[in-house]
Amino acid sequence: MKTFKVYQHPQEGFDAVKAGFSWPALLSGFVWLFACELWGLALIFSGAFIVWTLVGTFVHPAEGSVAQSLLSTLLNAGLVALFLVPGLKGNRWMEGKLQESGFQPVSMVKAGTKREAVLLAAKNGPHPPRLVRRPWGVAAGVAATLTILTVTVACMMYELANDPATQEDLKSVVDQLR
Repeated sequence: MKTFKVYQHPQEGFDAVKAGFSWPALLSGFVWLFACELWGLALIFSGAFIVWTLVGTFVHPAEGSVAQSLLSTLLNAGLVALFLVPGLKGNRWMEGKLQESGFQPVSMVKAGTKREAVLLAAKNGPHPPRLVRRPWGVAAGVAATLTILTVTVACMMYELANDPATQEDLKSVVDQLR
């Protein structure tokens, strides 16, 4: 059982946020931020991911200098942090968003799912609870994911196209096909 903080809005209905670490935010990073409609944070984290990807495309630690190796190590550590921070802070960010939107805390409950938490918190209410839905957030998350995957693939293709070993391999494959 997980602990949830349940919130209620007079017009919107109920929402619940799990206390503690957010595994979905850790595993999907900025996509989770878009899906939860945390727009500002989602843009910051996805922009940072694109910058990390672009910079990483041009840093080749195998090509020599200690500075390049150090930069590559720092980029990898930054990439880990880019996904770890939403996991650590995501649920608190979500609580803040709900409170800014006029949601008031109702109770803390132990439940298996968000839906169960809302049902438990609202069981003494006059009518069945309505759980908040975020369809635009999910759509934005999918769009952001496709955009960032496109940028990542483009960076990988650029790197492969400018790698002399890859060019030699492609040349030998073409020669064998002739």
